[in-house]
Amino acid sequence: MKPRTAILFLLALCFVVALQAQAPSALQFSPPDPVPAQVNASIALTAYKAYLEDHLNQVIAPAIDGANQKEAADFAALKTQQDLDRTAFAAGLARDATSLQSCPSGQNCSFTISACDISGVFGADPNILHGPTQPSADPTFTCKAGWMQPGERLYYTQYSPLAGLYTISASVASVPVPSCPAGTTGIGFHLEIAGVRFPADGSSIPVPRTASWSSYQTLVLGQIQLSGGITKFAFVNDSPAPSCFDLLWLGATK
Repeated sequence: MKPRTAILFLLALCFVVALQAQAPSALQFSPPDPVPAQVNASIALTAYKAYLEDHLNQVIAPAIDGANQKEAADFAALKTQQDLDRTAFAAGLARDATSLQSCPSGQNCSFTISACDISGVFGADPNILHGPTQPSADPTFTCKAGWMQPGERLYYTQYSPLAGLYTISASVASVPVPSCPAGTTGIGFHLEIAGVRFPADGSSIPVPRTASWSSYQTLVLGQIQLSGGITKFAFVNDSPAPSCFDLLWLGATK
């Protein structure tokens, strides 16, 4: 190569090297800026809001609707029971008037309370309605109190014709059932009469097994002093299991 040509070649090469030092290569690139933290938080918040809305629609709203429907059904059942209670109470008042007429002189003053003449219930299964909806096979007392829960209380209001010493009795039936099978111990009840426990010693009155649900047995429970006028009775189921026995009536003889 001629000297002049060599010099020109070297000058051109130096010029190219200088350009490369000043301009970045086309293959070089800068990394993207990181996503700001507030953008990530906004995306997460949007996703969480969507999850909450879906949970509200799929889980919470149906649960609220179901609870509202159950509350409405329970209220309807309670109203039905209250209507039965009012009917039974009116029947009890009519029966009391008859009792007063039949005992003007205080001789042989007695009364019998039908088990379905209930003025109140506590601790019952909300699906069980006490009152005329529970028919019995007895020709005189056409309804009973059955399917009672442990600790259930049935309330009765009775007008005692005269004050005095009364003998208390009850008519019951008991047959083994799956919820209260044969061999179940502690089947029984106690009364609270005018706020006083009966029996007074805190014991329960045992209920014997009977031949069938229509074979009622009369139990003579003992004596108690009653004041003349309105008396409140509470029948309390002391049995350890549901549906151990039925009550047909409570009686008091002077």
